[in-house]
Amino acid sequence: MSEDFAAQNDIGARAQPEGPGWLISSLFALGLKPWHIGVLCLIANCMCMAAFLVIQAPVLAKYPANISVMVFSYFFGAALTVSKALLTMNESTDWSLTHPEIFAVLYAAMLHLLLTTDC
Repeated sequence: MSEDFAAQNDIGARAQPEGPGWLISSLFALGLKPWHIGVLCLIANCMCMAAFLVIQAPVLAKYPANISVMVFSYFFGAALTVSKALLTMNESTDWSLTHPEIFAVLYAAMLHLLLTTDC
């Protein structure tokens, strides 16, 4: 009788949905290393960016205000990123930046300002 109960619990446990890390776990099970997964993510990012540019071309042809279209696309991207971060980050320490991270943000902002201003 207890063997049937154990088998039933084992079947019930396997029927549960897997957590969000199932994809990474599956890739690790295939023998991929974190470096390989990073390369796959980089390739996927390049493909998605290329698709975004292809989709954006007709929009920019229809609406002559190129800057406005870009502002809206970056605004909605930032809004989605911030909303995801608010839902997933639990502790206030997750929002604090270390000194190198602050330096990286300031460096990126200054570089962006230098490259986008008309000289």
